[in-house]
Amino acid sequence: MDTIVGPGGRGAIATIGSRSTNYVWMTQCYGKDSWYLSERVKQRLRPVKAMITTITSDNGVEFAEHQRIARSMNIDYYFADPYQTNQRSRIEQLNKLIRQYIPKKQDLDWVQPKELKHIEDKLNHRPRKKLGFKTPHEVFFNTTETLIKVGALEM
Repeated sequence: MDTIVGPGGRGAIATIGSRSTNYVWMTQCYGKDSWYLSERVKQRLRPVKAMITTITSDNGVEFAEHQRIARSMNIDYYFADPYQTNQRSRIEQLNKLIRQYIPKKQDLDWVQPKELKHIEDKLNHRPRKKLGFKTPHEVFFNTTETLIKVGALEM
């Protein structure tokens, strides 16, 4: 998990990516308020709560309420070592992909939820070499269907 912050700290977008499938979730936050970010992340991940086992983020102040996320989702929460972006390379790459749609100079306070959903859909339906040229959506939901069939998940 990471955040993309707008110029002058105006607005933020929390980005959450699945390591194994590259599936992405995005939610708009207003600045780096940790309580608000934790509420938005919990709300955004609630539908797939059973499929998430860990979250890793950097040590930013916006993740100060990480315990609330971990408790509500019953997961382990980890922090990357300071200045070790290689430990979070997938989310950094994901943020670069998002920047293809939202330029660095754009004020993120004015990004509409509909626009974020459109970007999510584009990224989740873009074939990836890492996934054998399947889309993150195909891989994520195929895994989900397989787990439901064998009774490993209850939804």
